[in-house]
Amino acid sequence: MDGSVSLEYDVVEINAQFNKTVTLSGVTVLLLQASYKLILIFFNLPFTKL
Repeated sequence: MDGSVSLEYDVVEINAQFNKTVTLSGVTVLLLQASYKLILIFFNLPFTKL
């Protein structure tokens, strides 16, 4: 009984950690895409003015 309960708890913990990791990596990707677009915009501004 106790063994199965702790096993379920471990699975829940692993799922929580996995979800945190996926969320963090998703946010990181979004930030990288946003900064990449901003960099492109900043580099394009001087050329578009000319």
